[in-house]
Amino acid sequence: MVPLTIASLTSIGHFLATSQAAPVMLSLRHTPDDEAILTAKLDKFERWSAVRTTLQVLTFFVLMWALIVGIDRRTLISRGDSCSFLQEQN
Repeated sequence: MVPLTIASLTSIGHFLATSQAAPVMLSLRHTPDDEAILTAKLDKFERWSAVRTTLQVLTFFVLMWALIVGIDRRTLISRGDSCSFLQEQN
């Protein structure tokens, strides 16, 4: 359950970072052709995109962790291994 909670939180973080990055990129079409202004906006977009990328990669690995935990638990149960923790989960 912990991996899925973490994955949910990182997904929400990714959504929030996107809500900050998207308006910056969309505002470029109305930005004057001034190198300083464009550089500032693109730098801001780059920072938010780095946050988004980090959160998305973390979400992927946490979901892989959740799959491994789920598969291990089902494998142990199907083999009939006795583990009180696993039996309490079902």
